Amino acid sequence: MPRMILLVLVPFMCLVGSCGSDDNNEMSEPEIGPVTVSFTASTPIVINEGTSAEVTFSNTSTGNSPRYFWAFGEQAIPLAVEVVNRADQTIVYPLIEEEQTVEVVLEARDNNGNVLGTATNTITIPASEVMEEEEEEEELNCSDIIFPNPIRFENGEEFFTFGGASFALVPNPSQTGDNPNDTMVGQITNSGAAFEGSGISLDPPTDFSGDDKRVRLLLFSNVEVPIALQFVEGVNGVRGVEAFATHTGSGWEEIILDYTNATTVFLSPDDPGGEPLVPDGQYGQIVLFIDGPGTTAGDFFIDDIGFCDANSGGDDPDGDDPGDDPVEPVFANPITFENGEEFFTFGGVSFAIVPNPSQTGDNPNDTMVGQITNSGVAFEGSGIDLNPAANFTTDNKLVSVLFFSNVEVPLALQFVQGVNGEREVETFATHTGSGWEEVVFDYNNATTVFLSPDDPGGEPLVPSGEYGQIVLFIDGPGTTSGDFFIDDIGVD
Repeated sequence: MPRMILLVLVPFMCLVGSCGSDDNNEMSEPEIGPVTVSFTASTPIVINEGTSAEVTFSNTSTGNSPRYFWAFGEQAIPLAVEVVNRADQTIVYPLIEEEQTVEVVLEARDNNGNVLGTATNTITIPASEVMEEEEEEEELNCSDIIFPNPIRFENGEEFFTFGGASFALVPNPSQTGDNPNDTMVGQITNSGAAFEGSGISLDPPTDFSGDDKRVRLLLFSNVEVPIALQFVEGVNGVRGVEAFATHTGSGWEEIILDYTNATTVFLSPDDPGGEPLVPDGQYGQIVLFIDGPGTTAGDFFIDDIGFCDANSGGDDPDGDDPGDDPVEPVFANPITFENGEEFFTFGGVSFAIVPNPSQTGDNPNDTMVGQITNSGVAFEGSGIDLNPAANFTTDNKLVSVLFFSNVEVPLALQFVQGVNGEREVETFATHTGSGWEEVVFDYNNATTVFLSPDDPGGEPLVPSGEYGQIVLFIDGPGTTSGDFFIDDIGVD
């Protein structure tokens, strides 16, 4: 019994602070280090129709390290991540016409950021597999003979509905994206039942006798949904067919349904359809399902069914070429530093507004510019609040910047503080070190930014909202120090 009482009292006495010995070392945190850092890389797997490659990196380090920092190279998506485990990292590399060699670095770090060990490997990324013929194919829009009378809702066309859906003619509620015009559109409201739908009879009927089997339409949705467009009531008894596509949920999008991949429609349990069939006849009716087998409820909008415009971009009632319309800028107020715009800084960076120190290259003018001085630590940066916010709601996803450097450096430009909670994004570019250069950041290739070890970002995301702040990293994961200069951010 006395031994049992001692076992109870000892932990109680330690809790109140009367244990002064080191007898309980087995309860302390594991000792950090020594660490032997190493990693392996998989063979690159070509993805995205030959435009990108994936590489998986496995951390094979030994020893105790609480944190690991990866730097995957200047073209990597994401550029770098910091993690608290040894989980595999799958990284995307955009492909170019030539084979690339990329240096990848793995560092073990303690909780104060001190480097415990480093490993470096060079990997080879293959050349792009995209062929010129594929680029020519993208120029084709859709056949202009399938629909003799495209459905544009300017003549009061009414859809029938079934299964719980409802329909109304309304003015375009969002003059953005692929449908920027002030015209009438069809509003389809799903009630949330499976296989509710809508459609319209066609006079004259559609005609699939030509070689081109594609049908274009414009669809608006704020959620990702699958759609199915059926052609039924075949003239001379031709079998009904359907094709499928997915709307990403980013507002107005042009959808191209390719009926070279069509299948027969469901008729009955004894004839459930699903057999491949390329249509070559005529059809007197279309039927549209939005999330057919699912139960997605809400309002969707449709326009320009079967209307083929070589320039895309929706209705053009005035007969003007929408391709001639000016591109809407991302920055309503570009940053030129002529109005005293000041950058905030963090991590060691300093900032000043100075006269252009080198009136050469892409910036030959005697104007004020921003001077950014890196101290030489990883992930130091700078930025500025935007008023009004940067606007990515249009098709334009490009941001130009004039940047001066005498050394080659990678750049990352983040758009953060989403106005309506939009996920923060970034994209990357490289300055060659040749003085003033125009650098164009393409947010069609943007990815989500690092938020935490549990949400390290790096997922592809094309921005479609508004952002109240930009953040710039010059050699973010590296330690390049010195003076850099910036000008004309968002001047188109």
